[in-house]
Formats: sequence, structure tokens, C-alpha cells
Amino acid sequence: MKSFFSLFLLVMAITLVCTNDVDAQKSKTKKTTKKKDSEYVPDDYVPDDYVPDDYAVPESNKAAKGKSKSTTGPKSTGPKSAGTATNPIVSSQDTVRKPDPDAPLDDFVKRELVKQKLVLAYEPVHERDVFWERRIWRVIDCREKMNLPFKYPGHELAKILIDGVNNGDIKCYSQDNFQFKATSEDISQQIARVDTTEVYDPETGQYVYEVTKNDIDMQDINQFRIKEVWFFDSESSQMKVRILGIAPMYVKVDPTSGVELPPMPLFWIYYPDCRKYLSQYQVFNEQNIASPISWDDLFENRHFSSYITKRSNVNDNRLVDYEDLRNNGVDMLLESNKIKEEIFNFEHDLWSY
Repeated sequence: MKSFFSLFLLVMAITLVCTNDVDAQKSKTKKTTKKKDSEYVPDDYVPDDYVPDDYAVPESNKAAKGKSKSTTGPKSTGPKSAGTATNPIVSSQDTVRKPDPDAPLDDFVKRELVKQKLVLAYEPVHERDVFWERRIWRVIDCREKMNLPFKYPGHELAKILIDGVNNGDIKCYSQDNFQFKATSEDISQQIARVDTTEVYDPETGQYVYEVTKNDIDMQDINQFRIKEVWFFDSESSQMKVRILGIAPMYVKVDPTSGVELPPMPLFWIYYPDCRKYLSQYQVFNEQNIASPISWDDLFENRHFSSYITKRSNVNDNRLVDYEDLRNNGVDMLLESNKIKEEIFNFEHDLWSY
């Protein structure tokens, strides 16, 4: 009996010792868990020694680092402010606007029908076959519904012409007689706007003035001037028209008064020499995208709306130069329609029924 009682006491002692050890381990685990929870790290925390991969150390900082010794201070575990000048956060380079050379095709098929089209040369006309001739200057307003493809975003006709001039694919002239050439520098001087802005320099902590050059927005070009010749070909007995020049119209602003000046031609291009270049660019067809047409097709098929501003006359006057039409837009449009009817009636009166 005594041996059984002593065995029972031994088992109880061992159980009590094991229970104390388990409780001690649990309390230790709770303390470490609380300690970890207290070390809170915010989401916008940036370590002091963080440097982006594409960060380049400025030359001025390299020179200053070589002269003075670096001092170490207590590291802060709090969040960093983005606007501090002592330890600014350097942002990585903008790689979004850089085009990817391996970018996928934004279509389900590669469209090359427009580029494969051949430009048919004009039918030769002899001087003795020109029975009647009249020169017309007209304006295409891109804000009209029929002319909206002229301002299709990213594919504006003005952008196509300016890019062709800058690349040397087409020639431009300063006047509509195509005698004086213009360069891309002449165009940039007209359309570029130079502004002075105040910019904060984080290194010196002062504001400095910088001269910025802002190019014109292609959506601001709302008009094009066309120079063309209407003539009657006696050999084919047809009234024909040939476009000679195209000029984008640019509206300048008076720097002193801030008033917009009348639109003026930015430059002139000789259309017969630019037909092949314009035939490589597609015009947006709202009715059917699968039926592409080029800018050469658009001008040859007269698929645009316009109004006449001048016809060949002895004084070389435009309609706006006449006093009775200068301040009356309705009468000017009526005179424009009258010139159209004269051309139509001339061809109609040549035939007898």
C-alpha cells in the first residue's frame, strides 16, 4: 500500500513540473508577439539608404562628397515626406511615353492597301487645248462636319505636312507663287511659343526662371487654304480642275493686346509634287473603316466642303478686300456661291440642246 501511495505522489510531481514548463513557454510567446506587433511599419515608409536602380549621382554631389566627410545620424523609422529638400525621394525615369519597339499590332490584320496604291499621273494637257481658265482660292474649314477627318487626333493633315517638311520628303514655300522656299526652322519660329516660367530648385532652395518652348497644338489649325485652276479642255470637251497648292492656316495672337489676328498661311506646298507623299497616309472614313482612302484620293475626288475667298482679277483682290463685303459675312458667302455658279454656267452654256 505504501509503495502504491509513493508511486502516485511521484506521478503527481512530474505532472506539476510539466504544466509549469508549458505555461512558461506560452507567456514567453505572448511577449514576443506583442513586441512584434508594436514595431509598426507604415505603407509609405522609405529606408534612408534607399536608392533607385536608375538613379545617377549628379556631378556636383560627387564633388561635394569628395571634399566633405559623410556624417551619420540617428535613423528615423517614421515615414518620409516627398517634398523635403534634405533627403528627396528620386523618382524613376518615365518609361511610359517611350514607344516599345516590340509593341503588338493594334489591329487584327496589317493594313497596307493605302501604301500599295499607285498614284496615277495627270493626263497631259497642251497649252493650245486650254480654251478657258480661271484661278480660284478657297478655304476649307475643318470645324465643318464633312471636314472633320482633317482634324482626326493623331492623324491631322497639318501634322502630316509638317512632318514631311521636317523629314525632307516635301518642299514648302513662303508664298503661293512657289518661288521662295521655306525651311523647317522658319516654320518652328512661327508656331513655337516661348514662355518664361518660375521653377523651384530643390538643391539651392530658390526659385529660378526657365525659358520653355511650347509647340503649337495641331488641333488649333482649323483652316486650310487651297489654290486651284479651273480650265476647259477643248480636246476632251470637259471642265477640269487641278489643285496647285495647299497651305495650313495659323492664327497668331497679338502679345501686347492678346487679340487673335486673322488666320495666315503657315507655309505653302506644291500639291502635284506631294501627291505621292500624301497617298501614303490614310484618311479616317467614319462610314467604313475597312474602305481606306488616302489624302490624294480625298482631294482628287473633291470630298471636302469649302468656300471661295478669291478669284483671279486685275487688282488681285480677295473678297474681303471689297468695302461692301468686308463687314458682311452673308454677302461674302453669296458672292462665293455666285463665283461657283459662273463656273458651272460657263460649261453648261457651251452645249446646245
